[in-house]
Amino acid sequence: NKGINKVAYSYIYERQNNALKEAFNNYCKLLSENNSAMKNLNKEIEKFKSQNADWLEKDSLYEALSVKYNNDYWPQWSDEIDRNLFNMETKEGKITAIERIAQLKEQYGSEIEFYCFCQYIAAKQKEEMKNYALNNGIKMIADRQVAFSDRDCWANQSLFLKGWCLGCPPDYFSKDGQAWGFS
Repeated sequence: NKGINKVAYSYIYERQNNALKEAFNNYCKLLSENNSAMKNLNKEIEKFKSQNADWLEKDSLYEALSVKYNNDYWPQWSDEIDRNLFNMETKEGKITAIERIAQLKEQYGSEIEFYCFCQYIAAKQKEEMKNYALNNGIKMIADRQVAFSDRDCWANQSLFLKGWCLGCPPDYFSKDGQAWGFS
């Protein structure tokens, strides 16, 4: 229809993911062949992973568990250890979590590395876009994140009140207020 703007997000996501997987597979293949350019890229990626380890390890494990459960909403995961991996309070629970993390890294190593690779690519693109804009006098306005991702909530459950989410109080537009459904 003329005049109706639509975006095929699922199509775009799938194609982008396919392109990233192809790039990752090529990177892995060339790295295994001792390609010097890939060795340099690997050093950059390892540096990125090291500098961002505080969030990247948790996020990549979340990605692995999302693959395992074919669902990226952690409250629906069937295993209690997986739902609470970074929130074990007892010494025994923490030991169990450490063992589970090692198991996930072994079982889902490729998915974890792919996720880290994608995060590296996104960070590089963001940095290059920012530098281009600054060097060419381009000013940008963008939305800011106003809540926490499910990944953040999963990894830091002790920081959130159970059953509470962001929203707004009653006002002219909504006499009962609005629950936005995210933390």
